[in-house]
Amino acid sequence: MGRDNYRVLVVDDDNSIRLLLMRILEGEGYTVRTASNGREAMSLCESHKEPFIEDVISSGLPCSSYVTLQTGELVYVVNMPIHIHLGQPLALSIALHTYPALAAVRSARLHMIVLLIINAAMWGLAAAFLYYMKKVDTLQLTARSKERLTALGEMAAVLAHEIRTPLSAIKGFAQYIRQGQDDKTTEGLDVIINESRRLEGLTNDLLVYARVPELYIRPISIGGLIDEAIAIVKPDERIMIEKKLSLSEDTIYTDGEKLKQVLINIIANAADSQCGKITITAAQGKRMLNLQVTDTGVGMDARVLEQARKPFFTTKARGSGLGLPIVGNMLSAMGGSVSIESRMGQGTSVTVTLPISNGREAF
Repeated sequence: MGRDNYRVLVVDDDNSIRLLLMRILEGEGYTVRTASNGREAMSLCESHKEPFIEDVISSGLPCSSYVTLQTGELVYVVNMPIHIHLGQPLALSIALHTYPALAAVRSARLHMIVLLIINAAMWGLAAAFLYYMKKVDTLQLTARSKERLTALGEMAAVLAHEIRTPLSAIKGFAQYIRQGQDDKTTEGLDVIINESRRLEGLTNDLLVYARVPELYIRPISIGGLIDEAIAIVKPDERIMIEKKLSLSEDTIYTDGEKLKQVLINIIANAADSQCGKITITAAQGKRMLNLQVTDTGVGMDARVLEQARKPFFTTKARGSGLGLPIVGNMLSAMGGSVSIESRMGQGTSVTVTLPISNGREAF
């Protein structure tokens, strides 16, 4: 059936009704024919049979299709064969205006899309809410952990201070009465003195670790500072010490005492590593100082290396486990950092990176 030649037959004995229906249907885009009675209608059908009607009548099967009217509206047409008492086979065509149904389908699709978007947004908000709730819980746990560590640090500082005073008295008295005693008595007093010194060192480490570092910037000599640290540590005479200085200026402005303590702790660890050689390298970049202490000792495996910076972790029989944590605290206060590389049987290399100033301004 053509796009613009779909015909409708209106049958009614009232002429006014036929004219009214004809105007309405023509306004909808149909080609309209009218008849006043059944016989006239049959005569018109016989003289103007459409191919699709012939197909329906001959096959006896209904058919359907979409048709676009002259107005541009899409309608759904169903053609069905019918039999009436006249005995003449006819075809009944029913045209369904699909616009309301299609509008409902489009509206349903739009609503479905909106619901899906809202659903996805709700799931996204729920996921974000759970993520931030978990993050808040993690931050609260971290804050509580820091509070506990702060309290423990303050308690450790108080205990270390209270212990150090009587400990110094015990050591001093043992040193005093040691004079003029026999060998057996002297040996016992030496044990008291040595253990007092060890405990005194531990309390000093606790005080340094628990205390909030305060910076005192002043000019220092890098070469002189390294020599002082080596003299304080006093490595075994069998250990060879090599210094490699690559500095544009030997004098820099930083907190010399804290940097010296950092070097003392690192060099002391290197000296205790059963090494034959310690190499201390100093190199100055643009507003940065790199200090590296490398030993040829036994080195550390991955497990020990991972825990080396944790407080109170040590592999030494009499170590405090605070050497590297103190190094980390001091360098953090100075704006620097420390990195450690180690391999079993090959030794350990500790690198300190520190910002420096060539003037008296603080960095």
